[in-house]
Amino acid sequence: MSRLQHTLAARRAARRNGETGLALLDVLLGMAIFALIALIAVQSMGLYRQRGYQSQATSAAKDLGLLLSAQFTNNNELPPVGTDTGPPEVTYPDWGPGASPTDVSGIEGANLTTGIEVGRYIVYPDQKSFAFCMIHRTDDGSVDAYAAYHSPSGSITQSETGAPPGSGGNPCDGVS
Repeated sequence: MSRLQHTLAARRAARRNGETGLALLDVLLGMAIFALIALIAVQSMGLYRQRGYQSQATSAAKDLGLLLSAQFTNNNELPPVGTDTGPPEVTYPDWGPGASPTDVSGIEGANLTTGIEVGRYIVYPDQKSFAFCMIHRTDDGSVDAYAAYHSPSGSITQSETGAPPGSGGNPCDGVS
């Protein structure tokens, strides 16, 4: 008789005698199933959180793209590009005094969610079109997700979770 058959026979005999309760095997099996479900749930939560950050970056990029397009329509000019807040090869928007990648107060109606910043902003030579990249960062500064917006197409051209390999922590370096 196999071990499982022996265990089942012993349980049936215990029930006939009026004994109730769980065997150690039953408890261990329940704990193993619970641990497996918990492991799957924890992994899924991480993926859902990353997708949420990507969705926030994409939404912020679409909103800011619409606001910049509206500003161009109303004023016939785009906000200037400034390099005073970063290295010369990285362009940040110059949207007013003390502007930083997270400050869009110079754009009427613009408001960034916590953790979202403008990673790069480019105005094309025609002075009518632009591109920029929004980044969602964690508290320690690492990149959770990013989205790139391109005004000539009026759409998001790139949207990913995490920083691409070889980007050195700034996924917006490839935006042009």
